[in-house]
Amino acid sequence: MKYALLSIFLLSFNISFSQSNITAYLDNLNSARNDSEKIVTYRTIFNHYKYTNHDSATYFLNQGLSYFNKRQYKYGMARIMMLLAYIDVNEGRMETGKLRENAALQIFLELNKPADIANVYNSLGVIEGK
Repeated sequence: MKYALLSIFLLSFNISFSQSNITAYLDNLNSARNDSEKIVTYRTIFNHYKYTNHDSATYFLNQGLSYFNKRQYKYGMARIMMLLAYIDVNEGRMETGKLRENAALQIFLELNKPADIANVYNSLGVIEGK
């Protein structure tokens, strides 16, 4: 009985802690001074959900993609596409993941971002290996 109560307490603590984290992340999005800070915050949100809730991660990443698309901030779009591709691959949607990675690659090539280009090639290699 003690273990059951302890488990319930820990689970409820984890859920409330998790909810407060996402609230803080959303506050960070709203108070970000520039698009680079928003990219970091979207990545943080992705990391928060990537192992536990792909639907929530996808929801917030799609918001980010829409935001960067409206602002025509290509670098932000490409970074978000890479995160969405990660989810696609982990959900078994290999072709969609490859399409997103290749779209991100084209942007990084256009912007001459060697480190990001290397990351995309690495991700594409992982996809091909699966």
